[in-house]
Amino acid sequence: MIKKTIFNNFNDYWKFAKYLSIDQRRAIFKSLSVEEREFLEGSYRKDGWKDLFYRNEIDKKIDLLKKEYGYDIIDIKVRVMKGKSVYVPCAFWHALQNEMKEYQEDGNECIVDGLIARPCKSNSNVFLIVFNGENN
Repeated sequence: MIKKTIFNNFNDYWKFAKYLSIDQRRAIFKSLSVEEREFLEGSYRKDGWKDLFYRNEIDKKIDLLKKEYGYDIIDIKVRVMKGKSVYVPCAFWHALQNEMKEYQEDGNECIVDGLIARPCKSNSNVFLIVFNGENN
């Protein structure tokens, strides 16, 4: 006997639920059978949805930091990797570190991976951002 499911995979669930509020999504998910929830959770992980949602969350946080501080970490990383000196306010760097800490898995620091903040000798309010310590 073939088991009947409401959603064929997480993609089907998301097509249905993406425009609903978080509370509505939770209510629908909780109303599913235990087996169907486990099936959707497996599809969520196997089909790469977790990575997509993380990437979207990270992008939103980067945009918020850019709006608040006026610095774009992606642009900074590109410039630093090209060998340019980049200085950023300590407050920005600390906020970035704080926002990204929940996405650090197994030592992977995602966006800031490879970037090092060194104290500026002439101004204690800024950091010199270097790539793997190679820029001075």
